[in-house]
Amino acid sequence: MSFSATYTYPGQDHTLGVLLSKQLLENSDVTFAAYKVPHPLTRSMNLRIHTEEKECEKVVLDSLAILQNKLNTFETAFEEAL
Repeated sequence: MSFSATYTYPGQDHTLGVLLSKQLLENSDVTFAAYKVPHPLTRSMNLRIHTEEKECEKVVLDSLAILQNKLNTFETAFEEAL
């Protein structure tokens, strides 16, 4: 069974799009993940995802949690380096 979904993130742009799509592609259940910013003057990002076995929402939430942990680790290392 496969799943697909498109999510819109208002107020977001390429920063989240790149990070999230790359993190999603590291998941073996993800067969496709890409984002687009519909218009450069509109702060909104659309994420398209296709998965096998797991529902898209679960995979996206798991990837966001992994990103949060990575960013927290980076922040800690940065602060310690100062």
